[in-house]
Amino acid sequence: MGGGNAALEALVSPVGGEPSRLQCRSCGQADLRQVLDLGRVPLANALLTSEQLNEPEDRFPLELYFCPQCALVQIGETVPPERLFRDYAYASSFSDTMVEHARTLVEALIVRRGLGPASLVIEVASNDGYLLQFYKQAGIPVLGIEPAANIAELAVKAKGIPTLVEFFDEQISAVQAEPWSIMTFSFFPKLGMAYINQQAISLASKNTHQVASFARCQFSWTRPQ
Repeated sequence: MGGGNAALEALVSPVGGEPSRLQCRSCGQADLRQVLDLGRVPLANALLTSEQLNEPEDRFPLELYFCPQCALVQIGETVPPERLFRDYAYASSFSDTMVEHARTLVEALIVRRGLGPASLVIEVASNDGYLLQFYKQAGIPVLGIEPAANIAELAVKAKGIPTLVEFFDEQISAVQAEPWSIMTFSFFPKLGMAYINQQAISLASKNTHQVASFARCQFSWTRPQ
């Protein structure tokens, strides 16, 4: 472990002292240190109806871990993605700041990558089309991949964004064989960071795409024009 990570580790107060048996979501290290335990809590955004208030509510461990190998701080429990994302309460367009960020980012990438009607932009975890709408408005073909059916419906009906309602995995990546110009990933726990990195390398090697930077905790790959 490098000196920088050692300095970070010194700032972390472990809970219990014993390493966990979890593996780091980024580097795969097994020696994670628990730094916070908030007990078992209900899912965020899982809003109850009045009829459900007296019914049992599922709760999940909310524990925070530190990886001494790569310094990633992460939660330990991975809630089944079907529970989290098939019916989702949050739409990215709720945030004016996020929408404005998406607009300025798209404008910059269009110029930087020379995108046009012959390009194709694919976004994984595309939510309600908050980002792809700006590519579409510029006359650039787009495709969203979004597992939450209710949110994908907003993208299709309100913004006219063609959207595949599914989780992104190896099968989906194999289907999306059409050459694309930009592919962006918003991280979500269905795959994990290590798997996302692996997929990026695999897609890049198969399609000779180049890796480019992307803001807001997203990953972007561009195909040479």
